Amino acid sequence: MSPALNFDVYREEISALSFSGHSPQTIRKIFAKHKYSATESAIQRRLYQWGVRQLPDSRSVLQDEAWKTRIKNLVASRLRSNTGRHKDRLQKQKSDDSNPAVPGPNFVWHLGTFRQLERFGIQIYGAVDSYSQYALWLDIGGNACSGASVRCQYLEKVAHVCLQPRVIQTDLSSETRPVVRAHYALRESGPDISYTYRMPRLMIEDCLWYNGGGADNRQMQSWWEQLFKSRLSFWNQYFTSLEEDGLFTGSEQDKITLLAVFMPMIQKELKAYMKEWNEHKSRKTFKKAADVNEQPSVKYFEPHTKKDARSGAAVRDYALPVDPILLEELQRNNTTWKQGEYLPSATLAWCHAKLDILGFNPLNPPPRSSEDNRTGQPYRDIYLSFRQIVDHHHRTREQPKLSLCVKPEDY
Repeated sequence: MSPALNFDVYREEISALSFSGHSPQTIRKIFAKHKYSATESAIQRRLYQWGVRQLPDSRSVLQDEAWKTRIKNLVASRLRSNTGRHKDRLQKQKSDDSNPAVPGPNFVWHLGTFRQLERFGIQIYGAVDSYSQYALWLDIGGNACSGASVRCQYLEKVAHVCLQPRVIQTDLSSETRPVVRAHYALRESGPDISYTYRMPRLMIEDCLWYNGGGADNRQMQSWWEQLFKSRLSFWNQYFTSLEEDGLFTGSEQDKITLLAVFMPMIQKELKAYMKEWNEHKSRKTFKKAADVNEQPSVKYFEPHTKKDARSGAAVRDYALPVDPILLEELQRNNTTWKQGEYLPSATLAWCHAKLDILGFNPLNPPPRSSEDNRTGQPYRDIYLSFRQIVDHHHRTREQPKLSLCVKPEDY
């Protein structure tokens, strides 16, 4: 007869399996393969006692057809939702304290896209650590949301910090497949110190986080909301007004004009915001009074200074080591990606030369005039003048031929 499963000894492993989306039935079968017996009800009861919300088993979610169905259903549900219902749902999510607690930094990285400025040629992609809310990276460019770019961003961060998270959560769009494959390859090749018993085989679902079994990436959505309110709302209103006045049509020429004039300022503002966010002190809330005045950077880099609310033990870093040889191999195809690139080099050089003639340096713009501050439309005259120059260059077919960044091929 198989020995009974010691829940105290294997608490961390059981919790990790549940975090990864395994049902009590699946967890029981995994331990049964290693000659430990336990009932599903006992596992469910322990998960409840530990405060771990059980997530549905999602073993087949990444199969191509299932993935397509999920995306199709997600898009359909979003289209059916109106603004009021969307706000109500977000408010409920913010007040809902039943989400599974992440035990420490680098257990889950949330990756996501901000698409509200995409029609202006501006793509933004970033990642946040779930436990600490520490902003890991932010890429603002012309192709920041492409599959190849997202993969490169992730590998660049992993190489920079020499560690990898146990789990990533993405928005389940098709662009995230390359980064999912890269993360899985690194996890599969490296030691999995989250389990003290030997797993038969690391499954790809062990590397992904499914919040409530759905596709909502709530942590990332919340962070984008803060970013939009603090920095991007102004630019969105400004560019929308240009669009409404017929001064931005969505043409390639108008996107080149807008990117050349405004993108360096936007990149600088967002990088500054990310730094401010990581150093800001959290405000007191009823449910999170213990986290008052804790900076994301402190929670991320110094987790041992905080105790787990349930066990009383010091919080630890859940980062995993990385196979340097495999990481280098995965990064060999990164040569076509340049962080923050928003225009091809030839087009950008031409734009800078023409803007210099107008007396404007987008990398170091002059102070905004009183008229700019009054209207909330800085450097509008520069934009309009340069728009005419770009349009004339396009109509006369002069060289060099101006273009936007070409979307890199996915791996």
